[in-house]
Amino acid sequence: MIRYSKHFLFLAIACALLLSTTALADETIEEETVLARVNGHEITTADVDFLLSRLDPQMAVQFATPDGRKRILEELINQHLFYLWAIDEGLDQEEEFLEQLERVRVDMLKQYAIETALRAVEVSEEEIASHYEENRHRYTLAEKIQASHILVEDEGSAMDILALIDEGLPFADAAREYSQCPSRERGGDLGMFQRGQMVPEFEEAAFALGVGEVSNVVETQFGFHIIKLVDRQSEGIRPLDEVRVEIERELQSDKLERLYYQTLDNLKERYNVEFLDGKD
Repeated sequence: MIRYSKHFLFLAIACALLLSTTALADETIEEETVLARVNGHEITTADVDFLLSRLDPQMAVQFATPDGRKRILEELINQHLFYLWAIDEGLDQEEEFLEQLERVRVDMLKQYAIETALRAVEVSEEEIASHYEENRHRYTLAEKIQASHILVEDEGSAMDILALIDEGLPFADAAREYSQCPSRERGGDLGMFQRGQMVPEFEEAAFALGVGEVSNVVETQFGFHIIKLVDRQSEGIRPLDEVRVEIERELQSDKLERLYYQTLDNLKERYNVEFLDGKD
């Protein structure tokens, strides 16, 4: 198991605290247990859970244990001790801090303004259905087949194996016994594939078969094949329920982009923008 040093934990939690600033208001606090008090300030299970949820997934697994949660609690206590010291020392009134705070406030307000301007974007069921009908060609399913094969180096051997299959030897058994392709371990099974994924000679012979039918000997650049068609998936259209989320995301993205630039055009008319060449 990967072990993290206290120094590494401090850095990870510090980063998580910075990244979580804008998300605090969105957290729904359910039942909480107070784990510690620092000068009257309560640190709860919700605080630990919140921080865990913002750690790197690999690190979160490491600390999602009783011992790991205890270490997170200890670091949250340490963080609050620094906060109290900063207040007592008047660091919150120092010019450098106030400048940093203003930069953070401006950046957060910019992000909040964009989110507010785009908040009204919605995609209706009617829009999804209409897009689906108008773009059905984009949701086509190509014809696919599942085939098994036996591959050998010379035509004579292939003919002999084919004769054994005609006499009743199961195809999968023949593949395991005689095929020189790694698929022999699966009884020759190549899985599902569509046109364009196999060499032309193999593909032409395989797609011409009926389900359960075995081909004659087929020569390709790899050797001599005997092919059995296992299953066929006809060409069709993916159902709306299968692509609904995909369509909704696409339409929402398009709407967000349009609204974003429309809003910007309005703002450029409202406020003065000057492009400078940077020359003195």
